[in-house]
Amino acid sequence: MIRYKGRALIHPSKILQNYDARARKHLGQNFLVNVHSLQGIEDILPAGCRVLEIGPGLGAVTRVLLEKDFRVVVCEKDAEMVEILKKEFTDLKIIHDDFLQVEISDLKALGVVAVVGNLPFYITSDIIVRIMSDLTFIETALLGVQKEVAERIQLGQGNSLALFCRALGKAKIFSRIKKTSFYPVPGVDGAWVHWVRDHKVKDIEDFSLITRACFWGKRKTLKNSLLNNPHFIESARGQQFHSRLVSHLDDNNIKKFLERRADDLSFDEYLQLLDFFTSTDNQALN
Repeated sequence: MIRYKGRALIHPSKILQNYDARARKHLGQNFLVNVHSLQGIEDILPAGCRVLEIGPGLGAVTRVLLEKDFRVVVCEKDAEMVEILKKEFTDLKIIHDDFLQVEISDLKALGVVAVVGNLPFYITSDIIVRIMSDLTFIETALLGVQKEVAERIQLGQGNSLALFCRALGKAKIFSRIKKTSFYPVPGVDGAWVHWVRDHKVKDIEDFSLITRACFWGKRKTLKNSLLNNPHFIESARGQQFHSRLVSHLDDNNIKKFLERRADDLSFDEYLQLLDFFTSTDNQALN
């Protein structure tokens, strides 16, 4: 049992009972019952760095980070959880706000270089995109997500989120979390994904636009998705990509892509599509 200042981890149900609180389903609150899945965390994050923890809830992960001598800042949306954290911890920097709404400059000023968070499953994508795209000062992250999402992120293909993560870094499953390790118990198992920034794609906005367009109609061919998706219509850049595609529909180099489906393409093939859409060279896919 991992301890914090000599104290064993208390079951979340007892902590909630002590404070006359409850888990809020609409916020995706599933609290860790045990933290065995975090063993070795000190080996993958920079020693003693300042860590931003997203959605600490009752503080199970927070205790582990403090025990391992990380300097911790937590961002918690739920007012009830904030009051519990204030009573459970002394001298803990708490940001009472929605992570997606916190000013980037405020987070940068805190000197955080790593992010840790057991993410609410319903809003995983939005949080990950903000960490990797907007918080460019973040070097590494350890994120708790659904097992299926974690496996795709590690593979680096299969959906636009997995491709986005790979475009900006390297990801690997750190450990797996049985659903019985949470309270309340969710419907699926989870996993911790360790991500390290490594800019593979410089034109990340173009890359993201193209991959989202491709996966707009996941079971459609790329031709149908790219010609009819709303993402290209909503921006000038997207309209430019649409026009380029229309003018090259008879090009054999692009036709062999358009007959396939989005989840059939590898990461490297998406890089070739990026080259096609952003290049003025008609032979970009050769």
